[in-house]
Amino acid sequence: MNDLEKYLGRLYSADEVAKLLNIEMVTCYKWLGDGRIKAMKLGGCFGEFEKPI
Repeated sequence: MNDLEKYLGRLYSADEVAKLLNIEMVTCYKWLGDGRIKAMKLGGCFGEFEKPI
């Protein structure tokens, strides 16, 4: 576990979230925009998401 994971918990990529929720990537990003999925910007792009509930 790295320092970021210790501070924030497990992070998931958009691809991992889409697979976990059995949705398409487009839907994943739409839900991100709608606020249904909480995300943070790391490294200049939306690439990591909090664990889906």
